[in-house]
Amino acid sequence: MTKTRLPEFEAKLERVRRWLAGQGYDAVELTRYSWLAWLLAGAEARVLSAAERGACSVVILADRAVVVANNIEAPRLREEEFGEL
Repeated sequence: MTKTRLPEFEAKLERVRRWLAGQGYDAVELTRYSWLAWLLAGAEARVLSAAERGACSVVILADRAVVVANNIEAPRLREEEFGEL
């Protein structure tokens, strides 16, 4: 049985939202691969292994999180990496 990554993702999303509120920010955009891997509970959100920037960005606001990806990577990320996230 595969362990779901959803609880980890939701906890980290809430942690970022608390930080945003504490700093008085409306949003943050995560683009570095290491930050994306952390937030997305280990999802492989990159194309080149040596790249610092992920294959997408995640914009986190108080009421939602949005994944921004190009037309080529979006279907692959949705199907292969993000799953239940």
